Amino acid sequence: MKDEISISNVSKEDLTSLVEVINDAYRTDNPNAWTTEAHLFQKDGIRMALPELEEAFANPNNIILKAVLSDSINVGTVSLTKKENELYLGTFAVSGNHQGLGIGKKLIQKAIEIAKDLDKSFITITVISTREELISWYKKLGFAPTGKIIPFEEDRPEHMPREPLNFIEMQLAL
Repeated sequence: MKDEISISNVSKEDLTSLVEVINDAYRTDNPNAWTTEAHLFQKDGIRMALPELEEAFANPNNIILKAVLSDSINVGTVSLTKKENELYLGTFAVSGNHQGLGIGKKLIQKAIEIAKDLDKSFITITVISTREELISWYKKLGFAPTGKIIPFEEDRPEHMPREPLNFIEMQLAL
């Protein structure tokens, strides 16, 4: 990749562009976006709205990171929630046109660094159980299924799945 990628904490000014990154990664028909979930849901819609990200940003237990290209364009994000013995990794996204370039791996590496600095024993994630390509990707990074299954609960119409969905929990031991 020619562009340098930097990973840093988000500012309030980043939130609008990061909502666009999240929705591009998960609710798009972009052929470059292998993380899209659009086919799993009944309605076209957004994955996340700005007020949701603003709420996450305001939570003192959250650390939200951004991946930025050398030309100051936000292309990725991940939200980390501090829990007792673990860091929960959620809202992880790389824009469709920038997937497959190692940006997601850099975000995960930074999350691991933060978890170790915070003296956490695990990083925990949940992945839609039918997303075999994502599960395989996380396994390559060292995450392993815990055996825990969590039912998907829709909270608004655009989150209504076409068929019942579950999450699987995965953990990376540090």
